[in-house]
Amino acid sequence: MMTAHIDWFNRLLTASIQIYFQQGCEYPSISKVIPPADSWLEEVTGWEDITFEEQVVILLALMPHTCPQTLDIFFVQNKNFDRQYTEFGGWKGLSHGGFLPTGETASFILAGEGMEKKKTVVCKFNLEVQLRSVFSMKKPLRVCPAAGGHSP
Repeated sequence: MMTAHIDWFNRLLTASIQIYFQQGCEYPSISKVIPPADSWLEEVTGWEDITFEEQVVILLALMPHTCPQTLDIFFVQNKNFDRQYTEFGGWKGLSHGGFLPTGETASFILAGEGMEKKKTVVCKFNLEVQLRSVFSMKKPLRVCPAAGGHSP
């Protein structure tokens, strides 16, 4: 099940980059990249009715741990300034060595250049909302089965 979500995130990220750089994309918007129709994310988070945007953010947070090479696209250099694209956000890990996404990264993926959409995304990162989400979790977020081989 996790593999299907990683594949979906790869397609979504590719679409986001293609749309942003106007490279021609099979999807008119990232919302048309349909996520898997299973309940894997709900099972590992303990949340119900996870929105599309929340799915994107959860998968983005998992990528450095599950499929870090997916985020290597964010190391592309802006040739105009001989540096990485600021709008991608993120950090280069020290011990990890890969790309570590931030809220800016989520905002870029979800909103591209759309300022109204960016406002919506920024509101999702409101501290009160974050704390409410963390404290409302019924069980810890697990990617792997718990000790003893049982699924979360």
